[in-house]
Amino acid sequence: MQFVPAERQSEKSPCRHVPLDAAGQTLNTLYAYGAGKQKEIEEVLETWLKTRIQRLEQERSNASSAETNANATAIAFASVIASEGNSSASP
Repeated sequence: MQFVPAERQSEKSPCRHVPLDAAGQTLNTLYAYGAGKQKEIEEVLETWLKTRIQRLEQERSNASSAETNANATAIAFASVIASEGNSSASP
């Protein structure tokens, strides 16, 4: 339900109210206002799905990169602490 506008979440078919493009077209509006040719509906929906998948993949990639960077920082920090501990233990 995260893509359905809050004011439409209680509708009988809330998924038909997901904005699919910058103009705010939804499945509901495509069917209701004569733009409901099956081919056009499929194209609009396909574009929305591909865009959404790309965004999710990018978010996942960014999260993975951030985690890798955090792990590398933690390892470097632990290495510095360990080397400082070793140097202070030496006479």
